[in-house]
Amino acid sequence: MFQQTKALCFAALLFLSGAAQAAWHTIDAAPIRIVSELSPKQSQKILRDLDVYQVTVAQLLPNVNTRFKVPMTILVLSPKSWQRYVSGGQGRAGFVFTRPGRVHMVIDGSAWTRDAPVLFHELSHVILHQNSGGRELPTWYDEGYAELLSTIRSSGGDKVKVGGVPVWRWVSLQSNPWMPLQTLLGVSHDSPEYEKERLANSFYAGSWLIMHYVTFGDNRQRGRQIEQYRSYLSDGLKQEEAFAKAFPDDNGAFEKELRAYSKRTSFMLAELKVSLPDTAQREAVKITDAEAFGAIADFKLATARTDDNDLALFQQWAAGAAPDAVPTLRLGALHALRNEREAAMSIADAGCTVRSASYDVAKACGLLYYQAAFEKLPCRCEELMDLARQSRYHFARVLDETPDDVESLLYAGTASIWAQRADDLARDGLVRAWRDRKIRDDEIAYALAYLYARDDYATAKQYLELALMYATGYQRQQQLAREINNWSSHAPKE
Repeated sequence: MFQQTKALCFAALLFLSGAAQAAWHTIDAAPIRIVSELSPKQSQKILRDLDVYQVTVAQLLPNVNTRFKVPMTILVLSPKSWQRYVSGGQGRAGFVFTRPGRVHMVIDGSAWTRDAPVLFHELSHVILHQNSGGRELPTWYDEGYAELLSTIRSSGGDKVKVGGVPVWRWVSLQSNPWMPLQTLLGVSHDSPEYEKERLANSFYAGSWLIMHYVTFGDNRQRGRQIEQYRSYLSDGLKQEEAFAKAFPDDNGAFEKELRAYSKRTSFMLAELKVSLPDTAQREAVKITDAEAFGAIADFKLATARTDDNDLALFQQWAAGAAPDAVPTLRLGALHALRNEREAAMSIADAGCTVRSASYDVAKACGLLYYQAAFEKLPCRCEELMDLARQSRYHFARVLDETPDDVESLLYAGTASIWAQRADDLARDGLVRAWRDRKIRDDEIAYALAYLYARDDYATAKQYLELALMYATGYQRQQQLAREINNWSSHAPKE
């Protein structure tokens, strides 16, 4: 159901409560929220760079909605904290983790100016996919466009440059064997060319080269042809048939142009004039170390990966807290995530006996029971259903206050499915997200399929087919295809 991991990148944060001396603050610019220990001025600069990125993408791609459709939390760490708290962060600017209902970003504040392209690349995936219209993007297109958009730079005042050459991609083109065009166009997320380091370098470089060439190259016809090719693929044509239709009588001409383009030592770029939003309302507000830690803890739970350092961290944070305090309940959720059932249930029994009037406590209790239920899968037993019922009970309080929060709707809806109960509230909320807000994702469609399955088989099957349409990755697609076939074989008779 609601998958536990769907990460562009993952960083395990090692945060020792009480160790940090920084003054934390937050800037709310819905749907973006920055939690930072840098100076407010530095944090506002990061937010301004994100403005530049979004406005520039909107100008380059006028049919694309660049506003993030779900909340995004950005954690900004000082250089010292980055080194101390982020495992695997050496040499990285940051990490982006996406879920259907929320986006998390963790960044090294000192590396932002130098390495912002890494994060702009990942944000481009988020924007491209939320505008895909239900069609899976070819991997070369997805990565090539992300590389191209990662080059957005403010050049002073209201001027922005885009299209600069990522040096490491150009060097890869010169130093690695040329990847044949048809090989590159056939790469998927499961291909060796995507997963193996040396081949992946050639693939990323070639994907960037295609998108730069069709945008800035001499033969402007290629841009129209590459979009036609992508459209034919979306319509279901095979790679060879789509290419022959989009590039008639090509005989290798396009690939020859790309090879010649790769040898250039100078490339065109564009300078645009942009209009940035007013920032007067985006004030930095001081928060406590505990509040900052809560944001980090939420990120760690969202990644659904854990180790013993995390356990020590959560135990230290929850030390002395009340049984129904959020730090204690987050510790219970971590125990559930680690499949430490006795410890998790001990905390749940002490802190979640009644539905809390507190929104944050209710959400923490709902998540604790949800994690405990998830760890029982694939068991379809009474214990799973009881844990799921408890989760849905607490999420009822959450949905009272935020009936359109996609993350909570998915938790609540999935818990209802596990509990084998109808849930019109979660179902209607997810339908609103899908139809009105155009938040499209295979997990949302999958949840809707099973929420409709009790009383509307035709609609349920449509959503399951939409889940397959939106799914990425061969294994996920095969799983959904099997379920669709199984549903078809057990369809109710007219």
